[in-house]
Amino acid sequence: MTPPRPAAPRLAALALALACAMPAARAADASALAAERALGTASAAIGAGAAHARGLTGAGVAIAVLDTGIDAAHPEFAGRLLRGFDALGGGADTADRNGHGTHVAGLIGAARDGRGLAGVAYDARLMPVRILDASGTGTAAQLDAGLRHAARAGVPIANLSVGSAAATGTAALREAVGAGVLLVVAAGNRGAAHPDWPARHASADWARGRIIAVGAIEADGTIAPWSNRAGDARDAFLVAPGAGLVSTRGDGYAAMSGTSMAAPIVSGAAALLKQAWPWLRAEELAGILLATATDLGAPGPDAIYGRGRVDVGRALQPVGALAVRAPDGTRFGASAGTLRASSATVAVAAAAAQGAFRMAALDDFSRDFQVDLGAAVVRQPSPMSLERVFGRAGEPLSFAEGALAGGARLALVSAAPLPGVAPADATPFASPLPFAAAMPGAPRAVAAAVHGASLTGTVGAIDVAAATGALSGRGFGLQAMTVAGTPLAGLPGLASPYLALAGGGVQLAGGVATPDVQVRVGLLNASGPTGTTAGLVDPARAQATVVEVSRAIGASRLAATWSATRESDALLGARASGALALAGGLTQALEVSGAVPLAPRTALVGTLGVGGTRGTGFAALDGAADVRTRAFALALVEADAVVRGDRLVLSVSQPMRASGGTLSMRAPVGAEADGTMRYETRRVAMAPSGRELIGEASWLVPAGRERTVGLTLGLRRQADHDAGAGTAALAAIRFSGTF
Repeated sequence: MTPPRPAAPRLAALALALACAMPAARAADASALAAERALGTASAAIGAGAAHARGLTGAGVAIAVLDTGIDAAHPEFAGRLLRGFDALGGGADTADRNGHGTHVAGLIGAARDGRGLAGVAYDARLMPVRILDASGTGTAAQLDAGLRHAARAGVPIANLSVGSAAATGTAALREAVGAGVLLVVAAGNRGAAHPDWPARHASADWARGRIIAVGAIEADGTIAPWSNRAGDARDAFLVAPGAGLVSTRGDGYAAMSGTSMAAPIVSGAAALLKQAWPWLRAEELAGILLATATDLGAPGPDAIYGRGRVDVGRALQPVGALAVRAPDGTRFGASAGTLRASSATVAVAAAAAQGAFRMAALDDFSRDFQVDLGAAVVRQPSPMSLERVFGRAGEPLSFAEGALAGGARLALVSAAPLPGVAPADATPFASPLPFAAAMPGAPRAVAAAVHGASLTGTVGAIDVAAATGALSGRGFGLQAMTVAGTPLAGLPGLASPYLALAGGGVQLAGGVATPDVQVRVGLLNASGPTGTTAGLVDPARAQATVVEVSRAIGASRLAATWSATRESDALLGARASGALALAGGLTQALEVSGAVPLAPRTALVGTLGVGGTRGTGFAALDGAADVRTRAFALALVEADAVVRGDRLVLSVSQPMRASGGTLSMRAPVGAEADGTMRYETRRVAMAPSGRELIGEASWLVPAGRERTVGLTLGLRRQADHDAGAGTAALAAIRFSGTF
């Protein structure tokens, strides 16, 4: 077997020798550091400055240099050489009698001290392992002994600027690979189509991705004519500058060329990564350098440049999509998705603006990077609109009613024409379950109710009803009342904000009533997008159980409504996806509603609701929600105010607002030295800075059969409970009917 030899055929052809007479104690001033950087052309070519700017210098990382030894007297290595090993004699004599190993060591870790040059990882510790004699030759046994020493010493990186035309080093390389050492090996300087040995072992399955073969490029980025090519090791092959590089030699400096000079550039780059993320294994260090290399030659891994030129700047950037790792280990994409806060959760948006969602995310190699998920939180106030702010009322309904056995009656109502049924006027049918119409273009809404005499004769009436789409959730509270001859269904601001959490889906309800007291029970289920979030995130899912007791006191009506709403993938109407996806919660609310006639066609109506929500908050962040909410509405309703059949509504309302409580989360903030993610508990106070109030004057006027004209004036103060939002005004004319 041909003995391994230094991969530098121009070893004796020194293009430059620098005599450095600076005293060791001299401080490195700015001009000296600039001159030092000017000599570090290879470091600049691979973007190592990006690492140095982040304070990454190789500190704390040990690199074994298997070569001709290292000149311990050279000031560039003062205080950073570890106890070495002499594979030639079995002792600790690692003095460099050739100069090659010292040159290699300087490219890796010459100090940044204002003299000569600074290595790529200028604060790394170096372990000299002498496997070559003064002539630069050695035996396979010496190579094996050096590899075994490096493996057993526990160094994470070993640089081998040696090579042989014949296969060598297999057994010892296997041991080093098994010990988790990253082996960076010069490809050789014969201009061959494949790397020399042991670099060519990089393509072997048993190498486990822990060997990198390194070729050399010229200053212009082209492959050096004397450098071996990637060949069959292309998937584990990098190139780095290797022509005319200045480094340490003897007691001074010299320029040398060869893949021997390119390999330590890659070893230094690996050391910078190891310092940044100490838990990275050998195959991960290699994988990152290979994945982020600048492609040269033919696209993709090729037979000349392999994966391309090592690029430290790119290696410090995430590989693949970043993901937030939950405390249970589940990963959630950090870049996809968004969160739109509801009126009850606007404090989340304020917290996001203050950095509450800055945290650590992981790339494909489980490296931690800081991200701000607050960018996914929609901060701007929601727009003022008729649909969102002022509700839906006055649209024509199609309905039919017929008699059933036992005195009961069946009623059907729809926001779209029923087959064979002409549209009726806008007045809801006289059922215990009135419904409001949907805006044109809304999903088809259908309701049915059976009501009539009791089956037992002991109570006044019994009814069962079902509804879908925009007509669901309208059979409780003020929406179910008729006072002073005016149905309240669909009036702006009077719908329950708590039942709206599960509205827009399917409702089943039933009740029994005496002349004075009515008890109703309902189930609501929502499983589709709403108008404010359609196309933003996945469809909302929520289920509500409702129990209501209402009582007539003369011409007045009073109702108490309890609801329990369980949301999935949402919280108090807030919707999100990605890492901020909401696990959901259970909201229990009590609403007290009343309607009092002031005159034959005039009534004062109002509702007050209080609620409490408990949930798990953000699914990815293992948090908890404990939120208290309130909402109210007060309205003066008058029928036939100006012309017969009109309706005037003056109202003031507060949308659901958090009055207290917190939303907590366990945010990943960074990784420990062993890669274990560190979490901290953060709490967001849910009470917002402001209080939204909506005032409205709405006049609905009949304009012929099946047609109405609506005039609306509205003021909205501190939209979305944001104290800085100011006041918005709206004026609108709405015409509806059939043609």
